[in-house]
Amino acid sequence: MKKIVFLLAGLFYANASVFAQSEAETAIKEALDAVKSQKWSSASTALQTAILEINNKIAEELGKALPAPLKDWTEESSNAVNQAGLAMLGGGTGAEKTYTISTSKSEEDLNTTSTVKISVVVNSPMMATMAMMINNPMMAGSMGKSVKIGGEKGFEKFEPENNSHEITLVVGNNAVITISGSDVKDKTSVTAYAQAIDFKKIKATLAE
Repeated sequence: MKKIVFLLAGLFYANASVFAQSEAETAIKEALDAVKSQKWSSASTALQTAILEINNKIAEELGKALPAPLKDWTEESSNAVNQAGLAMLGGGTGAEKTYTISTSKSEEDLNTTSTVKISVVVNSPMMATMAMMINNPMMAGSMGKSVKIGGEKGFEKFEPENNSHEITLVVGNNAVITISGSDVKDKTSVTAYAQAIDFKKIKATLAE
C-alpha cells in the first residue's frame, strides 16, 4: 500500500501542470497521512478517490485533443468516459465527441443525418491486443485495410453499401482512437476528422 501511495504521489507531482490544485491533490495528501497513521481502509478510500480524480483530469485533457466541428457540422455531444463506461473493453479512461450534419442525396429525398463519433481510450487492457493486431500484417488484414494518419498506425473499414466508415488508430503505447461514421456516403468526413485530431496533445497528456 505504501509503495502504491508514494508512486501515485510522484506521478501527481510530476504532472503538476495538469493536475495542480485539484481534488486529487487533497486525496493524495489524505492517503499519505492515513498510511503514516496505518489507517489502511482510509488510505485505500482516499487513494481510490485520487485515482478517480486523476482519471477525470486525463479524460478532460484528452477531450481537448479532439477537433472542433468541421465546416457545416455540429458538435452534438462531448463526454468523458470512465472505467464503468468502458467495462466492455476491460476498463480504462477516455473521452468522446459526436458530430452531425444534415444532408440530402437528391431533391426527392428527405434530409438525412450523417454522424461521426470520435472516441479515445487509454489504459485499457485491450491496448496490448490492439497493438498486436496492428503490428501483425495478417491480423491487421482481417480487421480492415492498413492506414496511417498523423504518423499513427491503424486500420480502416469502409462499407459503402451500408454508408459506414471506421478508422482505428493506436497512439503511443496506451491509447486507442476510433473514428466511426454512419450514413456517410464516402471516406471524406471520417478521414478529415481523423486528420484533425491533435495527436501531439494526446501524447503530451499521456507522457510518462
